[in-house]
Amino acid sequence: MPFHVDYSSTMRMKSDVDRKQVWGIDTDEALHDPRRIRIVCQYILDHFAEKTKQGADSYTFNRLTNVEEVVKKGKKAEEQKRKEKTRGFNSILAVDSVKSAIMYYDELKRLLDEPGAPDLRIATIFTFHANEEEVDDWGMGGDENPEDVGKAPDSQSREALEKSIDDYNHLWEPNTSYSTDSEQFQSYYKDLSLRMKNKEIDILIVVGMFLTGFDAKTLNTLWVDKNLKLHGLLQAYSRTNRILNAVKNCGNIVCFRNLEDATNESLRIFGDENAAGLVFMKSFQEYYEKGYEDSRGEWHRPYKELIKLLLSQFPVEQMANILDEETKKAFIRLISEILRVRNVLNAFDDFDEEAEIIDKMRFEDYKGWYNTYYEEFRKPKHESESINDDIEFEMELVKQVQVNIHYILQLVQKYHDKNCEDKEIIVQIRKQVEASPDMRDKRDLIEKFIERMTPEKGKDVGDDWEQYIEQEKKKQLDAIIKDEDLDPRKTEAFMKRAFADGYVTETGTGIAQILPPVNPFLPESGEKKQTVIEKLKAYLSRFSGIIDEYVVEKRPKVQNTVQIQLVPDGSKLHDVEADDNVRSLIHNMMELYEGTTILRIVAECQKEFGEKYFSMSRKEWHHLIRDYVRDVTERPNLQEEEMFRYVG
Repeated sequence: MPFHVDYSSTMRMKSDVDRKQVWGIDTDEALHDPRRIRIVCQYILDHFAEKTKQGADSYTFNRLTNVEEVVKKGKKAEEQKRKEKTRGFNSILAVDSVKSAIMYYDELKRLLDEPGAPDLRIATIFTFHANEEEVDDWGMGGDENPEDVGKAPDSQSREALEKSIDDYNHLWEPNTSYSTDSEQFQSYYKDLSLRMKNKEIDILIVVGMFLTGFDAKTLNTLWVDKNLKLHGLLQAYSRTNRILNAVKNCGNIVCFRNLEDATNESLRIFGDENAAGLVFMKSFQEYYEKGYEDSRGEWHRPYKELIKLLLSQFPVEQMANILDEETKKAFIRLISEILRVRNVLNAFDDFDEEAEIIDKMRFEDYKGWYNTYYEEFRKPKHESESINDDIEFEMELVKQVQVNIHYILQLVQKYHDKNCEDKEIIVQIRKQVEASPDMRDKRDLIEKFIERMTPEKGKDVGDDWEQYIEQEKKKQLDAIIKDEDLDPRKTEAFMKRAFADGYVTETGTGIAQILPPVNPFLPESGEKKQTVIEKLKAYLSRFSGIIDEYVVEKRPKVQNTVQIQLVPDGSKLHDVEADDNVRSLIHNMMELYEGTTILRIVAECQKEFGEKYFSMSRKEWHHLIRDYVRDVTERPNLQEEEMFRYVG
């Protein structure tokens, strides 16, 4: 997998003055000026979501659930992993010294505590003991000599590390208890390594650790503010390019120092004169305007040319008139090529809304037709021949800019607020649903929900949607149970587990127990099982992610008078039991048929009671409800994103 490296010309700061404070500085005093550190930190936070692709579609990975046990017992512990869905990737910030690591950690922490800051988890690790200095010719000396070796132990560095480790300990429930003591520090290192692979840390600040030998497929971005060279440079860059899926198309390297010459020198020594073309991505202009030849000698057309062809050969207004198969295939090939190059261009800051050329809604129309042809050409699994052997669909890239139910419900709320008269909003909703592979099977649910809406009904779209989905979910499962003569109780339990796991188990006793009695030696038994599995998989897909992902903000109630107090009385809730309404909402959500999560309960309580308890921060709501739920359910290790159901 190649790298995409941002140098000065592709990094856009707020002004030329800011850029000069970041780039081309070679004095220690200037490099560690707090103003420069602040600018770099702000850039990282402003671009974190873009570089780590937080807006991409969710993907499934194996999450280690018993981290602490593995840390304590090592190889004696049996790793317990669970398939989970997540979005985006995480990153490492490599700096030149312990002093820099401390400054970056403190500044990022300060910025993340400000209102409106992204909800990110940061950590840092470095050593502080005196060691013999190790300098070699392979890029691992000088600035590469990571932990300021050869210097006397620094009590301030140890104190700062202790503080950051204490912050880390309090990120988890139950709290961990790591410290800078020798054995505990080793455990901290192991724990941090495992949680990075779990994508539980968003930004890890390091000096030298984790830059060689550490592999995490969920890591895709390296922020660099140190002078790397030769083998050390390529080793550090390589942390980001472990293959995971089509969305992770490259490793992102963002340099806050001028490392272009060092990068080219590293490739010259460890590769060959043409290595840069194989290891690093092309320039923005090559992907966007000029075109390029890959390592196999194949020519790739630039984005601008592809969009021009799309608009001229396939006007969106004429798409419904395309009937012949070859023309459809030509369209599929062109869109696939556009999707691939857009996926690459998204790594560049220069690829903004203007550079996209085609407006978002028109491109959604094209993706809708792309999805339609995907469904048309896709053949059932039991057929030996496929009509799409000579075409390649890029469905994972279609999903990269995904529309979720939260966004759709916001549009529905907007439609209601305009007295259900603005039909343009309905058109927009349909386009967004058609363009999203994961939303198309929810199309009927959404359309029926909108049809039953009136100006008098649906003032709170979120509540109405949840009630509607609960009814439809039960009705459609009951219909499957009746049509296929399944065991009702066991089928409900089986599907509850399927929603928690994210997939329908096709083997084992679980599926066998829900089926009606039948002679297993008859061919009809296998057909019956397969029919049931396909229906349950379609049911799971239709109702997955359409309740627990949305939060529709309620409009604030109009108050006749507002009393301003320096210390507002009753503006904080210190005990859930003190407010029957809060307690009732929590218990109602815990008893939901499809289950819930702590994070969802927090979101609903803050939405419902945030105005009443206006002095409470999101973190205060989070800790209050999390501790209460764990206490009531008697599950102290209940994870915040873990689906559960509790009936008291």
